[in-house]
Amino acid sequence: MYHGHPSIPCRCTEAQRRRYAAKMSGPIWDRIDLRVWVPPLGDEQVFSAPAGEPSATIRARVLAAQALQEARYSSLPLTRNAELRPGMFEQLCAETEGAREALLLAKHQLELSFRRLDILRKVARTCADLRQSSSVEERDVQRAVGFLEVPMPE
Repeated sequence: MYHGHPSIPCRCTEAQRRRYAAKMSGPIWDRIDLRVWVPPLGDEQVFSAPAGEPSATIRARVLAAQALQEARYSSLPLTRNAELRPGMFEQLCAETEGAREALLLAKHQLELSFRRLDILRKVARTCADLRQSSSVEERDVQRAVGFLEVPMPE
């Protein structure tokens, strides 16, 4: 119940954790695009000012990325990167050679299924859109990998 919590020890056995995790099959896990472990807030963080960028700044960047996507797909019956179907990416989205090499490296190192590789490309395209870039670069793929395979701490 508290597996990965920084201050409350989990009382579950390893077998219980594996049995719980096995309730979702591999194909179901494959359909979850982003996997991000968010640790619980400590007492000192509950009442402190949030760190990082203000929400308004992030919102403006997201709206700009959405506008880029809408413009890119304006002649198609889709509006977002997430709606791309297999085979559409090559026609509609530019990738640098470094991005392609990073995708192949991630595919082999992480043993990605084609579904996960497709998701990785869409997330990388979104990372590029957030930078207002017309092409996906190696750094976008690396950032996207961080959203796909984030394990929960032991």
